[in-house]
Amino acid sequence: MIFHHFVSKKILALRIRLETIYSLTMKKDLINPNIVNFEITGNGFLYNMVRIIIGTIQNVAAGKYEANYVKEILEKGTTIRRTES
Repeated sequence: MIFHHFVSKKILALRIRLETIYSLTMKKDLINPNIVNFEITGNGFLYNMVRIIIGTIQNVAAGKYEANYVKEILEKGTTIRRTES
């Protein structure tokens, strides 16, 4: 199983928050195949974190990014920037 840690650089009461994603699953909807359902499990989520993850997956699916883009971001530990859809 692969885990990825997301770190918030905001300091709240001199603490750094460490959020971990345990799993992400995608499944086509059984009734409407045009809908994809996502389930993300973690110990907490940073502000807009899920929106950014799903938006990035949508951009890869739309061909805006190469398929290995997300893997490269996770390996480098860089921030995924929000983009206009």
